[in-house]
Amino acid sequence: MTFTYPLDIVRTRLSIQSASFAGLEKAEAGKKLPGMWPTLIKMYKTEGGFWALYRGIVPTVAGVAPYVGDFQFFGLTHKLISDRLD
Repeated sequence: MTFTYPLDIVRTRLSIQSASFAGLEKAEAGKKLPGMWPTLIKMYKTEGGFWALYRGIVPTVAGVAPYVGDFQFFGLTHKLISDRLD
């Protein structure tokens, strides 16, 4: 998650930008959307450098933690039960 989080933020921004382009007038309809790298570079240069790419990671990790904990609990209980059955 640490390595892919900046890409996830860029993906989210690109999807928001493309949704806002849907409502533009015909004169601006031919305008090209920025790609992944230009968006990543713009965030880095204008929004706070390296830390701008990781803004919001704490709530994201907190939201994923219950799912990871659930798999860990399942793995632990499965091992305990299978050890007792053997």
